[in-house]
Amino acid sequence: MVDGNVINSVIFRNVQIQENTFVLDSIVMQGTVIGEGAHLECVILDKNVRVSPGAVLIGTPLHPVIIKKGETV
Repeated sequence: MVDGNVINSVIFRNVQIQENTFVLDSIVMQGTVIGEGAHLECVILDKNVRVSPGAVLIGTPLHPVIIKKGETV
């Protein structure tokens, strides 16, 4: 379910992207939930990650932010 804005990103199945969320140049693996109002750029989220509402994660193409499996940020 994608209720936010996703641009140039790979979204695996069973992912929830809530309202007012922005995802750019990122990879989001299965079972991940991205909370309302989060902002992600150049991020790799492994399986079953939880991104808190309003979280801001910004990496670069050469140095993406990487969140390991099952973590909450």
